[in-house]
Amino acid sequence: MIKKQNISGVMMLIFSIIFAIGAVFSIFATSGSVPKPTLNEFLKGKWTSTYEKKFDEALFHYRQSLDFWNVANFKMFKEGKDGVIIGKDGWLFTTEEFDRPKGFNDNINANIDFITQTYKTLSGHNIELFVIPIPSKARLLREKLERQKLPAYRKSIYADFISFLNAQNIRHLDLAFYIQDPERFFLKTDTHWTAAGAELTAKNTAQRLLDLKLIDKKGDTFETTLSDPKTHEGDLMRYTVNGEAAARVGLNPDTIQIPQTISTTLNDDLFSDAQLDIALVGTSYSANKEWNFNGFLKQYLGADVLNMADEGLGPFETMQNYLLSNTYKNTPPKLVIWEIPERFLPVHYDLNI
Repeated sequence: MIKKQNISGVMMLIFSIIFAIGAVFSIFATSGSVPKPTLNEFLKGKWTSTYEKKFDEALFHYRQSLDFWNVANFKMFKEGKDGVIIGKDGWLFTTEEFDRPKGFNDNINANIDFITQTYKTLSGHNIELFVIPIPSKARLLREKLERQKLPAYRKSIYADFISFLNAQNIRHLDLAFYIQDPERFFLKTDTHWTAAGAELTAKNTAQRLLDLKLIDKKGDTFETTLSDPKTHEGDLMRYTVNGEAAARVGLNPDTIQIPQTISTTLNDDLFSDAQLDIALVGTSYSANKEWNFNGFLKQYLGADVLNMADEGLGPFETMQNYLLSNTYKNTPPKLVIWEIPERFLPVHYDLNI
């Protein structure tokens, strides 16, 4: 595979240089047909629009050429741009689930230590912690990988994480145990779960919390409705063939229905901050409304949930920010649910808690 990657990379570099040179030469080739500007036109800048048009025309052909070679590269080598792993049947995977960043083991240990410290901090204030490790997409859909395999140094991360949580007596959900159909759990072209995956997680999280008696189910009721189906070009599509060419190589966007959960309880004080006993902390898995994880938690817990997740940050930075926030200090919850995707464990973060 490495040899093929090198070959395709060299080919793309050569073709990019060729077409870049071609774009420049096409400008000069066509500039002879452009009338020379008068002194007045030059001073007023009127002549630039003509040259800009020629330049744009050259770039248009250049971009078309690049699209052609992106498709050719995909067809020949089943490869996209840096950041994506092309799998079978149009499945895409992030390279974050395969990489070995600098300080790999040290990063994992530092993040594990942060989880331990967070658990102690919350316990010291009589606040329960419940962790939801999200197994990597590549782990659960290994049969959808093409030539790429899950590296040996990545194979035990999830199991080791579960073992750590058990050893520290940190309450958690072993989500991999409940995922019977990974193809319904993850989006094909995105790094995230589907709404069905979010609902599955919320439902089993609620049941586990009730079984552990970490929370009593209240009488609040919530109802979830689905939008009409719409296409969703996942965050991994940007690293593949673009635009109309994507369909020609079998890369079709996902089709999703966006859930929306609303309260059906007639209680004016329901959404008062003082009433929120549960806080949700995590990543875009929890923050993005298209997956509706927070809404599904409300529905199955029968209680409102304060969503402190952040789309732009990892799970550890988000937790650190929450613990330092006035929201936490002024209205501490009784329970914190912490969603942690497996792929973030080997990443380095500057943490101070």
